[in-house]
Amino acid sequence: MDGMLPIVLGVGLTLFVVWQIARSHFISGDQLDHDPENYGAEQTRTLNDQRARCLQVLRELELDFATGKVSGEDYNQMRAGLGRELVQLVSQLKGLQNN
Repeated sequence: MDGMLPIVLGVGLTLFVVWQIARSHFISGDQLDHDPENYGAEQTRTLNDQRARCLQVLRELELDFATGKVSGEDYNQMRAGLGRELVQLVSQLKGLQNN
């Protein structure tokens, strides 16, 4: 049962990040106040928040692995997933900066 906690946390984080990204892509025009600059700033803020959360989870994962709470296999899987999410978030942030 102890080995399931990191998996459950990883799945939960992944679902949260996917939900946040999907939500940011489907915001209605009314929520943007018809101001494209406001939309870009809000999207940047959301992506930066998601990036910060991913980094925090990564730090916690590192600590859990170092203290033996997470097996090597679980650690590698979760770290790889977090790495992919971080790469995607940074790519989206760079895309916003280039626009």
